[in-house]
Amino acid sequence: MRVEIIKKLTMRTMLALSLFLIPTGMVLHANEMASMWSRLYETSSTNEQRYQIMLNMVELDSRDLGPVYLEALNEQLRGYQNISQTTERFAANQLIILILRELGQQRVGESADAVWNMLEINPQVNVMREAVRTLGRIDATQYAGQLAVMLRNMNLQVSPLDERREIESVALATVIALERLREPVGFEPVFFAANSWYSTQSGVRATARDALPEIINDPTDILMDITRSTTSIEVKELALRVGLDSTASETDKAEFAAQALEHALSVSPRTRIEERALKSLRMNALAALRDLDEKADRAVPSMARMLIRYQSDSLYDQDEMLALINAMGTFSNDDSVRALSGFMRYQTERRERGLTSDNLRIPRATIIALGNTGNVIAIEDLNMVVYSNQWESVVRRDAQAALDRIMDE
Repeated sequence: MRVEIIKKLTMRTMLALSLFLIPTGMVLHANEMASMWSRLYETSSTNEQRYQIMLNMVELDSRDLGPVYLEALNEQLRGYQNISQTTERFAANQLIILILRELGQQRVGESADAVWNMLEINPQVNVMREAVRTLGRIDATQYAGQLAVMLRNMNLQVSPLDERREIESVALATVIALERLREPVGFEPVFFAANSWYSTQSGVRATARDALPEIINDPTDILMDITRSTTSIEVKELALRVGLDSTASETDKAEFAAQALEHALSVSPRTRIEERALKSLRMNALAALRDLDEKADRAVPSMARMLIRYQSDSLYDQDEMLALINAMGTFSNDDSVRALSGFMRYQTERRERGLTSDNLRIPRATIIALGNTGNVIAIEDLNMVVYSNQWESVVRRDAQAALDRIMDE
């Protein structure tokens, strides 16, 4: 204990004497002060002393010190793995964190190799976190690929760190760094971080979700690949939401929504949870197909398939059928209108056979959707409704109004 006190007193005495020896009336310029502290740093013999000197260098906030910080980090790289005592390693880590922080603050781009090398040899959580932050701050795009691999591993809970909270801390810093670097290679691991094991308290998933639009403007191709390769319904749903929130073109978004609907129809749910997730995926895809001005013809076979499944197995509930019909009402191409018109005929034929229902929401929605298409293909089946005594008067009026809209086109 006495030895530590003596060391601190000696350090403070040396710093005080260095300032006292400046001639009276002489004011040192910033670069002269930087040079002075740099010389003191070079002559110091312990990391404790170096740390105290560097604190004074940091206060100068001088860009002239960038090379000094870089050399200080290289010095630590040369000697770090030879440190065996816990107290010495703690002092070295405190100094390294300070150096890394300043390299990032001063945007010392040429330090990228040294920062990455320190990250590789020093599995101490605070050092790793600061090194990752620094790579982001100095725009070290050459290391975006390595950071992406590092985050991908952490998403799988593979890390030199053992504690979950420590992994989360470094993962959060890595997400932020990849957001800063804006390299496409970082998109996929950040996407999976948004749907990974991290706790809500860590902020990793929310930060990753917010980072995605910043990394790449049009992630459609990447998201389509993810959707094709994954069996997770949650991942497919997240991919669709991310794609629709991006700045991709409406054409790309429509194609992606159509693909998402295809995948949603190709999966058989194994649990109630998966069943609900699939419904959500279908509803989101249909809402996008309805709302987007650009229409993807690729979606028509999937929507027609849903109509057939409903007729044969009543596979979808009313909310989903209304979403489907409303979406189809925005497609005016012949194939879509034929499918929707055939569905109207199916409902009329059921009425003619006496298979009635008090719920008129689906037939009325179908009629309105056919009118919205403006396509003359719908005329015959709408006339069947108008002249059928089995339909309520309100339904027949809807059909006549739909016919009038088509004829006015």
